[in-house]
Amino acid sequence: MAVSDENLAVQYHNGDEQAFEQLVRRYAATVRSLAVNMLGDGHMADDIVQQVFLRVHRNADKLPEINNFRAWLLTIATNRCLTMIRKRTTKPDPLPMDNVIAGLLAGPDTTITAVERNERVVRLCEALNTLKPEQRATLVLHYQEGLSYAQIAERMDTTVNTIKSRFRRTKERLRQQLKDLYPESIS
Repeated sequence: MAVSDENLAVQYHNGDEQAFEQLVRRYAATVRSLAVNMLGDGHMADDIVQQVFLRVHRNADKLPEINNFRAWLLTIATNRCLTMIRKRTTKPDPLPMDNVIAGLLAGPDTTITAVERNERVVRLCEALNTLKPEQRATLVLHYQEGLSYAQIAERMDTTVNTIKSRFRRTKERLRQQLKDLYPESIS
């Protein structure tokens, strides 16, 4: 039976370096995926992974107090991504946000060609890349990570009503930007 994340965290706190290595193996890909989807840059995502696990290492004394290691870890990752987004001056690269795109589109439109669908996906990616960091993070956390509004609010240290409002405004902004392509599709 696999050891829980929380037990591994306590083991690491007590000096077991292999427990830390297991946590890194267990979550490095998840943290990187979140970072790539928020940042649109694989190299920056790799930096985030290193920063997140360095923070875990530096906060080893707090590990026994953490009830949900995964949520704590992904909160650190989300916050590091938001900080990096705010600091950078260049626009993000187009994102491989298939789950976000699938979540925003109600269903497949069988009346369009593959070329038209690809054009729509490109336009949607461009629109997603114009969003503010908090708006983008809300969509990624909901559609890519599958988090509820309450979980997103906790992760972003805000209220559920703020997340609901941000989510609604973000989708409305996307509807307006893409109304010629998706007159009724963005749900």
